[in-house]
Amino acid sequence: MYRKRVPNDKKIEIVREIKEKKETSSSASKKYNISKSTINDWIRKYNSWGVEGLNAYSRSLKYSREVKLAAVEDFLYKGLNQIEVLRKYRITDTGVLRSWVSSYTSGKQFKQKRAGLSTMSKQTKTTYTQRIEIVQYVLSLDNDYQAAVKRYDVSYQQIYSWIQKYNRLGFDGLRDRRGKNKEKNEELTS
Repeated sequence: MYRKRVPNDKKIEIVREIKEKKETSSSASKKYNISKSTINDWIRKYNSWGVEGLNAYSRSLKYSREVKLAAVEDFLYKGLNQIEVLRKYRITDTGVLRSWVSSYTSGKQFKQKRAGLSTMSKQTKTTYTQRIEIVQYVLSLDNDYQAAVKRYDVSYQQIYSWIQKYNRLGFDGLRDRRGKNKEKNEELTS
């Protein structure tokens, strides 16, 4: 099956056939040569927003930093499932939410730029002393990475990496050994 643009009136017709029990998602998928997951997505949108939910968007919707952050936190910390979060924040697709969650857990922060455009901020630079302090803080809280993310404004991925290095090499593993900080007599390895 391939992805094709389906007119809204056809989407409505297919969804109503399924809702009225004239078709199942599987039979409609075969009949109209449209993937079952696409049809199920239409049903979800129809159930959440009615006919308006089936409108094809001519360009990507823009979500504010606050909406992205609230949606991710509801999903990760408040126990809402994906569908509940999509309904609550009028997010068009599960892939959108998954990408926000991925960005958030990798430490990227949602940053508002110009009207409606959003980007992710870069990782925070830290000193050796700051990394030691952050690692000690995380360990004192029984590996609560999110508390450190909020307190020190560093990424989850950075903290995770530092904890792994600390577990392998101790505090010496937190030193930055890139560029001019490398030892001069260090041998190259393949």
